[in-house]
Amino acid sequence: MDNQPDLLSFLSKLDWGVKVLASLDACKRIAFENMQDAAQQGLDYVELRFSPGYMGMTHQLPLEGVVEAVIAGVKEGSQVYGVKANLIGIMSRTFGQEACEKELNALLAHKNDIK
Repeated sequence: MDNQPDLLSFLSKLDWGVKVLASLDACKRIAFENMQDAAQQGLDYVELRFSPGYMGMTHQLPLEGVVEAVIAGVKEGSQVYGVKANLIGIMSRTFGQEACEKELNALLAHKNDIK
């Protein structure tokens, strides 16, 4: 394992977890299960950060589709479990300006659902 203290090294260690996000349904399910986990922990409010580019990169999922799936999963989970949530869309400069602009555009298309 690489012990370099930089973002790419850190992200490479997380890549195995992103591999399960093979579809938009999987992204929705993970978002929903985050709400379930929050309820099981006794939380009544959460703020969830997500990067549509990072979530979708392994299986080339469409950025806007990832955003829509996360929003849908969180909304559904919030209704089922009674946990209030706000979403925070994030971007990584590590992947370059063009990638950030694409992520930003996908997030802004749903700005009313992301705080």
